[in-house]
Amino acid sequence: MPHQISWVREEIVLATDLLRQNDWLDMRASDPRIATLSLLLRSDWVHPSTDRPASFRNTNSVSRKVSDIFTQLPHYAGRSTKGNRLDKVVLDEFLAAPHEMTRYAARLRAAAGQRVDDAAQAAAGAPSPLRAPQPAPVGAVGARTARTPVSLPDISVPTRERVTAFMASPRYAEQRQRSGRRPLPDQVVRSALEVLVEAGGRASGRQLSAAAGFGEVSFAPTFAALRRLLNVDGSQVVAVAPDGLTVRLDVPLLVEPMLGGPAGRL
Repeated sequence: MPHQISWVREEIVLATDLLRQNDWLDMRASDPRIATLSLLLRSDWVHPSTDRPASFRNTNSVSRKVSDIFTQLPHYAGRSTKGNRLDKVVLDEFLAAPHEMTRYAARLRAAAGQRVDDAAQAAAGAPSPLRAPQPAPVGAVGARTARTPVSLPDISVPTRERVTAFMASPRYAEQRQRSGRRPLPDQVVRSALEVLVEAGGRASGRQLSAAAGFGEVSFAPTFAALRRLLNVDGSQVVAVAPDGLTVRLDVPLLVEPMLGGPAGRL
Protein backbone atom coordinates (compact mmCIF):
# COMPACT_ATOMS: atom_id res chain seq x y z
CA MET A 1 0.00 0.00 0.00
CA PRO A 2 1.42 3.46 -0.92
CA HIS A 3 2.75 5.42 2.05
CA GLN A 4 3.34 9.09 2.76
CA ILE A 5 6.73 10.16 1.45
CA SER A 6 8.51 12.90 3.38
CA TRP A 7 9.98 15.87 1.57
CA VAL A 8 13.75 15.71 1.32
CA ARG A 9 16.17 18.60 1.36
CA GLU A 10 16.51 18.94 -2.44
CA GLU A 11 12.76 19.21 -2.87
CA ILE A 12 12.46 21.78 -0.09
CA VAL A 13 15.25 23.85 -1.67
CA LEU A 14 13.27 24.03 -4.93
CA ALA A 15 10.05 24.91 -3.10
CA THR A 16 11.82 27.65 -1.13
CA ASP A 17 13.39 29.06 -4.27
CA LEU A 18 9.96 29.17 -5.90
CA LEU A 19 8.71 31.21 -2.94
CA ARG A 20 11.71 33.52 -3.37
CA GLN A 21 10.97 33.96 -7.07
CA ASN A 22 7.42 34.95 -6.10
CA ASP A 23 8.82 37.80 -3.97
CA TRP A 24 8.32 35.72 -0.78
CA LEU A 25 4.54 35.75 -1.23
CA ASP A 26 2.46 32.62 -0.60
CA MET A 27 1.25 30.78 -3.71
CA ARG A 28 -1.95 28.96 -4.59
CA ALA A 29 -2.22 25.54 -6.21
CA SER A 30 -3.62 27.13 -9.39
CA ASP A 31 -0.38 29.03 -10.06
CA PRO A 32 1.27 27.63 -13.24
CA ARG A 33 4.67 27.70 -11.55
CA ILE A 34 3.34 25.37 -8.87
CA ALA A 35 2.24 23.00 -11.65
CA THR A 36 5.71 23.15 -13.24
CA LEU A 37 7.43 22.27 -9.98
CA SER A 38 4.86 19.54 -9.33
CA LEU A 39 5.64 17.96 -12.70
CA LEU A 40 9.34 18.09 -11.96
CA LEU A 41 8.99 16.51 -8.50
CA ARG A 42 6.62 13.78 -9.72
CA SER A 43 9.38 12.39 -11.91
CA ASP A 44 11.74 9.78 -10.48
CA TRP A 45 14.40 12.42 -9.91
CA VAL A 46 14.49 11.85 -6.12
CA HIS A 47 11.84 9.26 -5.32
CA PRO A 48 11.18 6.10 -7.37
CA SER A 49 7.89 6.22 -9.24
CA THR A 50 6.78 2.88 -7.79
CA ASP A 51 4.75 2.53 -4.61
CA ARG A 52 3.74 6.18 -4.46
CA PRO A 53 0.31 7.59 -3.54
CA ALA A 54 -1.70 9.11 -6.37
CA SER A 55 -1.45 12.53 -4.71
CA PHE A 56 2.35 12.43 -4.58
CA ARG A 57 3.68 15.97 -5.11
CA ASN A 58 0.55 17.10 -6.90
CA THR A 59 -0.21 20.83 -7.13
CA ASN A 60 -2.05 20.86 -3.80
CA SER A 61 0.89 19.14 -2.12
CA VAL A 62 3.44 21.56 -3.60
CA SER A 63 1.29 24.57 -2.71
CA ARG A 64 1.01 23.34 0.89
CA LYS A 65 4.77 22.95 1.10
CA VAL A 66 5.32 26.49 -0.17
CA SER A 67 2.81 27.69 2.45
CA ASP A 68 4.63 25.71 5.15
CA ILE A 69 7.83 27.57 4.28
CA PHE A 70 6.01 30.90 4.04
CA THR A 71 4.73 30.55 7.60
CA GLN A 72 8.35 30.21 8.77
CA LEU A 73 9.27 33.70 7.52
CA PRO A 74 10.43 35.92 10.38
CA HIS A 75 7.75 38.56 9.81
CA TYR A 76 4.88 36.04 9.63
CA ALA A 77 2.50 36.87 12.47
CA GLY A 78 0.31 33.75 12.47
CA ARG A 79 0.93 30.24 13.72
CA SER A 80 3.41 28.26 11.69
CA THR A 81 2.09 25.14 10.00
CA LYS A 82 3.47 21.75 10.96
CA GLY A 83 5.47 21.08 7.81
CA ASN A 84 8.89 19.46 7.92
CA ARG A 85 11.70 20.25 10.36
CA LEU A 86 13.89 21.03 7.33
CA ASP A 87 11.57 23.83 6.13
CA LYS A 88 13.00 26.40 8.51
CA VAL A 89 16.54 25.06 8.14
CA VAL A 90 16.48 25.56 4.37
CA LEU A 91 14.68 28.92 4.65
CA ASP A 92 17.31 30.20 7.07
CA GLU A 93 20.00 29.15 4.60
CA PHE A 94 18.28 31.17 1.86
CA LEU A 95 18.03 34.23 4.10
CA ALA A 96 21.64 33.98 5.25
CA ALA A 97 23.17 33.18 1.82
CA PRO A 98 20.63 34.09 -0.89
CA HIS A 99 23.08 34.14 -3.81
CA GLU A 100 24.61 30.77 -3.01
CA MET A 101 21.25 29.08 -2.39
CA THR A 102 19.77 30.55 -5.57
CA ARG A 103 22.64 29.10 -7.59
CA TYR A 104 22.26 25.77 -5.80
CA ALA A 105 18.53 25.67 -6.64
CA ALA A 106 19.32 26.42 -10.29
CA ARG A 107 21.73 23.48 -10.40
CA LEU A 108 19.12 21.22 -8.85
CA ARG A 109 16.50 22.29 -11.41
CA ALA A 110 18.92 21.71 -14.25
CA ALA A 111 19.81 18.23 -12.99
CA ALA A 112 16.17 17.31 -12.41
CA GLY A 113 15.13 18.68 -15.79
CA GLN A 114 17.83 16.66 -17.52
CA ARG A 115 16.60 13.50 -15.83
CA VAL A 116 13.07 14.24 -17.00
CA ASP A 117 14.30 14.89 -20.54
CA ASP A 118 16.33 11.70 -20.63
CA ALA A 119 13.40 9.63 -19.39
CA ALA A 120 11.04 11.20 -21.94
CA GLN A 121 13.44 10.59 -24.81
CA ALA A 122 13.95 6.99 -23.79
CA ALA A 123 10.20 6.37 -23.51
CA ALA A 124 8.93 8.27 -26.53
CA GLY A 125 11.93 9.10 -28.64
CA ALA A 126 11.26 12.82 -28.28
CA PRO A 127 12.37 15.52 -25.86
CA SER A 128 10.14 16.38 -22.92
CA PRO A 129 8.31 19.75 -23.04
CA LEU A 130 9.40 20.40 -19.47
CA ARG A 131 12.40 22.63 -19.04
CA ALA A 132 13.78 23.87 -15.78
CA PRO A 133 12.77 27.53 -15.32
CA GLN A 134 15.57 30.04 -15.14
CA PRO A 135 16.18 31.52 -11.69
CA ALA A 136 15.11 35.09 -11.10
CA PRO A 137 17.97 37.61 -11.29
CA VAL A 138 19.62 37.99 -7.93
CA GLY A 139 20.38 41.48 -6.79
CA ALA A 140 19.11 44.31 -4.66
CA VAL A 141 15.39 44.17 -4.07
CA GLY A 142 13.71 46.89 -6.10
CA ALA A 143 17.00 48.36 -7.29
CA ARG A 144 15.88 48.50 -10.92
CA THR A 145 12.82 50.60 -10.01
CA ALA A 146 14.41 52.99 -7.52
CA ARG A 147 13.20 56.58 -7.92
CA THR A 148 15.23 59.75 -8.10
CA PRO A 149 15.46 61.26 -4.62
CA VAL A 150 12.77 63.84 -3.88
CA SER A 151 12.75 66.82 -1.55
CA LEU A 152 10.59 66.16 1.46
CA PRO A 153 7.90 68.73 2.20
CA ASP A 154 8.13 71.01 5.20
CA ILE A 155 5.65 69.32 7.52
CA SER A 156 5.40 70.55 11.08
CA VAL A 157 3.20 67.75 12.44
CA PRO A 158 5.24 65.21 14.46
CA THR A 159 6.35 62.09 12.57
CA ARG A 160 4.42 59.70 14.79
CA GLU A 161 1.19 61.60 14.09
CA ARG A 162 1.78 61.51 10.32
CA VAL A 163 2.33 57.77 10.39
CA THR A 164 -0.72 57.27 12.62
CA ALA A 165 -2.88 59.31 10.23
CA PHE A 166 -1.68 57.29 7.28
CA MET A 167 -2.32 53.95 8.97
CA ALA A 168 -5.80 55.04 10.06
CA SER A 169 -6.80 55.99 6.52
CA PRO A 170 -9.34 53.93 4.52
CA ARG A 171 -6.81 53.63 1.72
CA TYR A 172 -4.36 51.84 3.99
CA ALA A 173 -7.07 49.36 5.01
CA GLU A 174 -7.78 48.79 1.31
CA GLN A 175 -4.09 48.27 0.65
CA ARG A 176 -3.90 45.55 3.28
CA GLN A 177 -6.73 43.68 1.59
CA ARG A 178 -5.05 43.94 -1.80
CA SER A 179 -1.53 43.04 -0.72
CA GLY A 180 -2.13 39.29 -0.55
CA ARG A 181 -2.77 36.76 2.14
CA ARG A 182 -1.21 37.39 5.56
CA PRO A 183 0.15 40.93 5.08
CA LEU A 184 2.74 42.44 7.40
CA PRO A 185 1.61 43.16 10.97
CA ASP A 186 0.69 46.81 11.49
CA GLN A 187 3.39 47.29 14.11
CA VAL A 188 6.12 46.26 11.66
CA VAL A 189 4.77 48.70 9.06
CA ARG A 190 4.49 51.49 11.62
CA SER A 191 8.03 51.00 12.94
CA ALA A 192 9.55 50.90 9.45
CA LEU A 193 7.72 54.07 8.36
CA GLU A 194 8.66 55.99 11.49
CA VAL A 195 12.33 55.18 10.99
CA LEU A 196 12.23 56.20 7.33
CA VAL A 197 10.39 59.48 7.91
CA GLU A 198 12.54 60.47 10.87
CA ALA A 199 15.66 59.74 8.80
CA GLY A 200 14.52 62.06 6.02
CA GLY A 201 13.26 59.33 3.72
CA ARG A 202 16.41 57.16 3.71
CA ALA A 203 17.51 54.36 6.01
CA SER A 204 19.62 51.24 5.76
CA GLY A 205 18.22 47.75 5.79
CA ARG A 206 20.01 47.25 9.11
CA GLN A 207 18.21 50.25 10.64
CA LEU A 208 14.83 49.00 9.46
CA SER A 209 15.52 45.49 10.70
CA ALA A 210 16.43 46.77 14.15
CA ALA A 211 13.46 49.13 14.37
CA ALA A 212 10.88 46.63 13.14
CA GLY A 213 12.17 43.87 15.39
CA PHE A 214 13.19 41.27 12.80
CA GLY A 215 16.62 39.83 12.08
CA GLU A 216 18.82 41.54 9.53
CA VAL A 217 19.03 38.39 7.42
CA SER A 218 15.23 38.46 6.98
CA PHE A 219 15.28 41.94 5.45
CA ALA A 220 14.59 40.80 1.85
CA PRO A 221 11.29 38.93 2.41
CA THR A 222 10.05 41.48 4.96
CA PHE A 223 10.83 44.40 2.67
CA ALA A 224 9.13 42.57 -0.20
CA ALA A 225 5.95 42.37 1.90
CA LEU A 226 6.25 46.08 2.79
CA ARG A 227 6.71 46.96 -0.89
CA ARG A 228 3.60 44.98 -1.88
CA LEU A 229 1.62 46.85 0.76
CA LEU A 230 2.74 50.38 -0.13
CA ASN A 231 3.66 50.35 -3.83
CA VAL A 232 0.31 50.39 -5.60
CA ASP A 233 -0.83 51.38 -9.08
CA GLY A 234 2.77 51.41 -10.30
CA SER A 235 4.02 53.86 -7.67
CA GLN A 236 7.36 53.46 -5.94
CA VAL A 237 6.62 54.64 -2.41
CA VAL A 238 9.45 52.50 -1.05
CA ALA A 239 12.39 51.15 -3.02
CA VAL A 240 15.99 50.09 -2.56
CA ALA A 241 18.57 52.53 -3.88
CA PRO A 242 21.11 51.42 -6.51
CA ASP A 243 23.67 50.82 -3.77
CA GLY A 244 21.56 47.82 -2.70
CA LEU A 245 21.76 48.88 0.94
CA THR A 246 19.62 51.99 1.36
CA VAL A 247 15.83 52.00 1.47
CA ARG A 248 14.15 55.14 0.16
CA LEU A 249 10.69 56.42 1.10
CA ASP A 250 8.88 58.92 -1.13
CA VAL A 251 6.81 60.70 1.53
CA PRO A 252 4.59 62.70 -0.86
CA LEU A 253 3.70 59.55 -2.78
CA LEU A 254 2.85 57.84 0.50
CA VAL A 255 0.57 60.45 2.01
CA GLU A 256 -1.13 62.21 -0.91
CA PRO A 257 -3.13 59.28 -2.40
CA MET A 258 -3.71 57.69 0.99
CA LEU A 259 -5.05 60.73 2.78
CA GLY A 260 -6.78 62.45 -0.11
CA GLY A 261 -4.80 65.69 -0.24
CA PRO A 262 -1.39 67.23 -0.86
CA ALA A 263 1.37 66.09 1.42
CA GLY A 264 1.96 69.61 2.69
CA ARG A 265 -1.46 69.66 4.42
CA LEU A 266 -0.55 66.93 6.90
